Amino acid sequence: MHGGNCEPYLWAEAVNCALYVLNRTPNTQISKKTPFEAWTGRKPDLEHIRVFGSEAYTHVPDQRRSKLDVKSRKLILVGYDGESNNYRLFDPVSKKITISRNVIFVEDVESDKDPNRSYMSFEFENANVKGNEDIASERSGDKEEEEYSEEIELEQIPNLRPRKNIKPPKRYELNLVETDIPQTYEEAMKSSDSINWHKAIDEELSALDRNDIWEMVPTPDDKNIIGCKWVFRVKKKPSGDVERYKARLCAKGFSQIKGEDYQETYAPTARFDTVRMALSTQVMSTPENQPPDMF
Repeated sequence: MHGGNCEPYLWAEAVNCALYVLNRTPNTQISKKTPFEAWTGRKPDLEHIRVFGSEAYTHVPDQRRSKLDVKSRKLILVGYDGESNNYRLFDPVSKKITISRNVIFVEDVESDKDPNRSYMSFEFENANVKGNEDIASERSGDKEEEEYSEEIELEQIPNLRPRKNIKPPKRYELNLVETDIPQTYEEAMKSSDSINWHKAIDEELSALDRNDIWEMVPTPDDKNIIGCKWVFRVKKKPSGDVERYKARLCAKGFSQIKGEDYQETYAPTARFDTVRMALSTQVMSTPENQPPDMF
């Protein structure tokens, strides 16, 4: 983050970018493989990897600009979008994250550095670097040099402002994982949103009754009884506001044993092009003076 002159509120993007690169980097725990290859069975493609914090010019689609507008925007690379080759780009003006594939990078131009920050540079001369064990880090044993470096670092520390004069940033950029979604029915009923979860459960049970999903029968003695589990989700609008609380009652199919409780492992479905072909064949084979026998 210091090398790319990125603001502190981009720390979550920096962490995600670092993990993305580490998962595609060999380590001593996995022999001759990267974590990505060990997990997916595929070698990672590293051609799209770029320097974090470098300048990025993303293409502006024709429908989003007029004839005289610029065709690209200057952004900052802050990460990668999952397993795709799309890039996560930060706009310093609007403070928003943009995901794009059509990007031109300028990696060899240093950005304006903050004089109040300290930067580190490493130079290796006549070194044959093969691994972590071959990198020799030489530390000066001269006490005077250490004290001199310490004094320089103290001089670079800016004067601190009073807390009351510090203004919060206009926008924070964080990657969040929701942890307040209940995992069981008991957690839903004890949570602070129990009223909303109870309403979502009632809507699900009403829909099952309305569509005649099940039929009440006596409990068989020689059959495996499959249990159920409530699955809860919070649906949100693009703005981030909560749209609705959703609950679904799912059967625990994993408790079934193949050959005893079931035989088939798939459910046949009809594709729309197959349905259209069947309908057109039925219409063509029907005489003009008779209506088609629809099924």
